[in-house]
Amino acid sequence: MRNKLIDVILLSFIIISLLGYFILSNQVFEDDSLRDKFQLVEGYIISEDWDKAKELSINIKFSWDKQKPWIMLNFAEAEFSNFEITLNQIIGGVIAKDTATALSNTLVAKDMWENFKRVVPEP
Repeated sequence: MRNKLIDVILLSFIIISLLGYFILSNQVFEDDSLRDKFQLVEGYIISEDWDKAKELSINIKFSWDKQKPWIMLNFAEAEFSNFEITLNQIIGGVIAKDTATALSNTLVAKDMWENFKRVVPEP
């Protein structure tokens, strides 16, 4: 009897924890402004509007800083660090007005962001 009670309590805790995580992460990612911002940065880079691309790239970095605690719960440090490096390379490419660097890193960041939002991310 006592073992069954402990099993029920542990199972309930696990279910409530997972449910809470998914509900909160859906609320955090509901307004998926980063995906839209990456699209805008890509357009600014292609049209070589460097001032708007720089401003929006820095804005993406600030948005990322707000959402990264949720990402940290589900991902290893390598993916997390790679995304931050990619964001910094976008900013650096935009500042240097290097279309190839900025555009390629923007596309990589978009793919990584889509992977972050999945329930079961790709390796």
